[in-house]
Amino acid sequence: MSTPPAFPGSLQLLLGQVSRSFGLSLRLLPASVRPVISLAYLLARTSDTLADASFVPAAQRQLALQAWLAAVDLPLEGGSEDRLPTLQALFQVYRQADLPTAEWALLQTGPECLKLLNNMSDQDQDTIRRVMSPIGQGQLLDLQRSLQPLALLSTEEDLNTYTWQVAGCVGRFWTECLQNHLPGALQLPQAEMRALGEHYGCGLQRLNILLDAAQDLRDGRCYFPEQSLHSLGLTAQELQQASLQGDVRVLHQLMPLQTQGFDQVENALREGLRYSCALDNWRLRLASALPALVGAASLHMLRHQPTLSLMQRLKWPRTTLQKHLLLLVLQGASRKALQHHFEILLQAPANAHGETMSA
Repeated sequence: MSTPPAFPGSLQLLLGQVSRSFGLSLRLLPASVRPVISLAYLLARTSDTLADASFVPAAQRQLALQAWLAAVDLPLEGGSEDRLPTLQALFQVYRQADLPTAEWALLQTGPECLKLLNNMSDQDQDTIRRVMSPIGQGQLLDLQRSLQPLALLSTEEDLNTYTWQVAGCVGRFWTECLQNHLPGALQLPQAEMRALGEHYGCGLQRLNILLDAAQDLRDGRCYFPEQSLHSLGLTAQELQQASLQGDVRVLHQLMPLQTQGFDQVENALREGLRYSCALDNWRLRLASALPALVGAASLHMLRHQPTLSLMQRLKWPRTTLQKHLLLLVLQGASRKALQHHFEILLQAPANAHGETMSA
């Protein structure tokens, strides 16, 4: 096993600014695996920023994203560092894109991240590039769909493919990193851990889709498959209009599809918790379980206000989660404690103000 190069403090600070709750998972990771997973996150977060900056014309976003993914995929050798000024020139259009300060800082660190990748072991470089490939494919397809009047997935299979590309493959990557650097931490066969991790990642992406539905519809994106909407007598255009106008009668028609999504997410979160409990290291367990804990709280919230979630983004109070995390640390993030807190968060009747919610 090789030791990854030290992760620069400046990039560590940036992680906390652009990664929200996942940044805590990264900080919890043991030092032997943290640099590899943190770097992969920054590379993927950069491509996500390039793809999603709506104030930049789609054609320019596509060009910048393709150039970035090509740079990640090709090691810096010989005179290939000449590519870096070209990348930076492509990124300049984002300066006027009304990006948050942290996201513009992220784009500026692109060359530094590429050089750090180049200094990783061959094994770690390969692992990172193999996860970036499907993520990039998913982001490019998503960007191409956004050129349509209302970006739309056709079938449930399309949705499954998309969630695996941008998140399910991360479960495989995470497992491979642990196998490479902390092989004794995996308490189930690697193939089983990889399958659990992939399902976990797909479920987290489905949860993000449900949480972001209102904003996505406003931005001209619909991740509810066209075929599934048709079975409910709905079109994406009708759903978008209802979201903008607050037409509860139309939005309520989506309930069966939302309920199906909620159940799929819960199943995936439970597999994610099983994945986490199969790790023989308390820091790893807590780092891996944190998205499931956040997801359980968010899922409960969505289930209690499904129609409202199509008109505005619901947010879970951070103070509630912080209380659970403190207790978990004190309890050594034991398997029993993780399962207990997961069930509480999945059922806790609180909204963004900590009050009882009504359906």
